[in-house]
Amino acid sequence: MWAYIVLSQLTREIAQQAIVLLKNENNFLPLSAANLQSVALIGATWYAGIAKLPVRGGDDNTPFNEPGTPPYTITPKEGLENVLRSLGSFATVTYESGSGTGKQADIDRAVALARKSDVVIMMAGDDPSEGCDLPTLRLPIVPPADIDFCAWNEVKPGEYTHPRTERGKGTDQEALMQALTADPAIAQKLVVVLKTQGMVVMPWLDKVPALLEAWYPGQEDGNVVANVLFGLRNPSGKLPVTFGTSDREAAYATVEQFPGVWGPAPFWSDDEALSPQYI
Repeated sequence: MWAYIVLSQLTREIAQQAIVLLKNENNFLPLSAANLQSVALIGATWYAGIAKLPVRGGDDNTPFNEPGTPPYTITPKEGLENVLRSLGSFATVTYESGSGTGKQADIDRAVALARKSDVVIMMAGDDPSEGCDLPTLRLPIVPPADIDFCAWNEVKPGEYTHPRTERGKGTDQEALMQALTADPAIAQKLVVVLKTQGMVVMPWLDKVPALLEAWYPGQEDGNVVANVLFGLRNPSGKLPVTFGTSDREAAYATVEQFPGVWGPAPFWSDDEALSPQYI
């Protein structure tokens, strides 16, 4: 039991030290629990509904067919509620993914929740895979609209036990973000938490007061992010990579560099793959 507690604390501490504060206009963060009655938590299930682990996975965000599944996970909603209660607040936390049917009504539902809440926390991210280029530097649709996208086709029959997402029913993160930031009343109370492997292009950045990069926090995800949002921990991490401001700069300046040129199929696929060229 003692070892279990120590491991949990260590897991939380490592993730908290890695969080980077990318924007904090007019000291929007830390959030004040005493001034809140309602919190809207919005975002795709992979980032806002469950703990984000550092692997590409299925509906539970854990490895497909591997050992090492964590003994527990703290969801973002659970983490926010844990911290609010520890600070003596009984503010409600309501989660909305902005997806479900693949229709505009899903996004409208998220916007309606955001509009009536005191503060809005949008969690967004990406899911890169080894040997697999991202199709865009903007926030992707997750799960991929194309169920055979890239690394997904390496899954062998019988390995993937979760129902695959039907085409068009994933969360369109970019559309969701645009809808939230289109309303100034929502944008001014919106903090964005990124769970990405690196840069994403953020055309909406000037509209939001606060932005955190949380990477992939792991099993203590909920507590880690909530502790930083409410000032129990300082977001003192530093960026190990450059965050560009457009699709075409630095290592992405040409199409040959990103997404690359079509070449021979990698060992896990029968299809040709894009290969970045820097020569």
